[in-house]
Amino acid sequence: METHDILTETQGSAVHIVLNRTNKANALTEQMWVDLPDIVAHAQSIPGARVLVLRSATDSVFSAGADVAEYRANAGGEEWGLANHGRVTQASDALAHCSLATIARIAGPCAGGAVGLAAACDFRIASREALFYVPPARLGLVYPQADTARLVDLIGPSATKRLLLTAGRMDAQWALRVGLIDEAVHLEDLDAAVDQLVAQISAGSPMSIRAMKHTVQWAVNGLRAENDRTRDLLVTALQHPDHAEGTAAFLERRSPRFTE
Repeated sequence: METHDILTETQGSAVHIVLNRTNKANALTEQMWVDLPDIVAHAQSIPGARVLVLRSATDSVFSAGADVAEYRANAGGEEWGLANHGRVTQASDALAHCSLATIARIAGPCAGGAVGLAAACDFRIASREALFYVPPARLGLVYPQADTARLVDLIGPSATKRLLLTAGRMDAQWALRVGLIDEAVHLEDLDAAVDQLVAQISAGSPMSIRAMKHTVQWAVNGLRAENDRTRDLLVTALQHPDHAEGTAAFLERRSPRFTE
């Protein structure tokens, strides 16, 4: 599934969701926010998919965030504003709850709601020229709570306040230092860095990766001990063919051949 403004490309075990409204700096329209959850759901259904990569069709910009022209046309409209807030949250939630491992490949400016999309991914790899800024304080708006919470989880309350309250343009070095991104590389090395991470993830058991995405999120939410949910995941893993194959491959000193 794809639209003119959001493309889907399969590259081996990775499904790339490509922001393609490059003539408008990939500013996300109301329709793009609506379409994203369905596109993410489609990516998860592609046979052999292990990783979802969110990126831009151009290296000059990741995304300018929400389309300000739409905000201008609907300024002061409470009903539209609340509905759009919900659309933005649903889009970032779709990435956060994706069963595939998710990577944001960020080149150029990443602004507003696009920062929320990147924060909803499991990993963020950026070019050293990338910039991050969140402008609601300059627009008299409030950033979505789900996106704010993910930023706090990633970079802590102080760095989140710096990003939100100043609406400042923060460079990749700052983003790397506070943990907003996992790697900052030269632009010419960005694809190789993403491909390497895709390969590392794809070598693992899809069942294990799905399960451990849950356990990490439960830990973020405060779970520190085993409970029925974690035990159920372990029992499922112990009974799964991937466990037998992974153990055999380890003992035979070969690469495992997972079937999912």
